[in-house]
Amino acid sequence: QKALAPVYLPSTIPNVVISSYDNLQSSNNYTASITLSKMLTKWWQTMTSSSAMHMDYKSSGKNEFTNSSGITAVVNSTNSFSISKRLSADITGVYMSPLASGIFKLNSIATFNTGVTVKVFNGKGSFKLNVADIFNTYRIAYSVNYQNVKSNYYSKVESRFANLLFTYRFGKIKVKDSKVRKTGIEDERIRMNN
Repeated sequence: QKALAPVYLPSTIPNVVISSYDNLQSSNNYTASITLSKMLTKWWQTMTSSSAMHMDYKSSGKNEFTNSSGITAVVNSTNSFSISKRLSADITGVYMSPLASGIFKLNSIATFNTGVTVKVFNGKGSFKLNVADIFNTYRIAYSVNYQNVKSNYYSKVESRFANLLFTYRFGKIKVKDSKVRKTGIEDERIRMNN
C-alpha cells in the first residue's frame, strides 16, 4: 500500500539535514495471529494472543531506501486468578520484539500490569489495587542510520504508578420478580368479557 514515511534530506548547509516526508513506493505488511482463551484450572483463566509480523518498506525518488523488519513477535497475555470467594488477582503482560518502521528501527517493548481485588460488605463493595508497569520496563527507543544520519532516541516516561479503587453497589443484589398488579381498567375489561 502507498503511504508517507519520514525521511532526512541533505542540505546545502554543512552538517545540516532536513527532516521531511516522502512517498513510499511500497509498504507490505504480513500478520499471523493466534489466541487462546481457556480456564487452565478452576482458579486460573487466561486470555493470551500472539502475533508474528513482517514489514517491508521501499521508497522511490531521490530519497530511496529499503527496510525490512524481519519477523516481529507480539505477545499479550491477561491472566485472572480466583484465590478465594473474597480475593482475586490479575496479571497482564505485553511484549513486542524489535521491528523496523520506515527508516526507524525500534527496540523491543515490554510491560507488566497487575491488580488485586478484595470484596467487602458481603460482596456489595470491593477494593481494587492496580499497579501499572510493575517492573518499570516500559520505554521507547529507536535508531536511525540513513543519509549520513546516525542517531539514537530514548524516552522513559513515568509509567509505573498505583491506584486504589473502591466500588459499592446500593440496593439488593438479587431483585425479586415484580408482582402482576390489576388496575381498574383491567377489572372493567374482565367484567365486560363476562
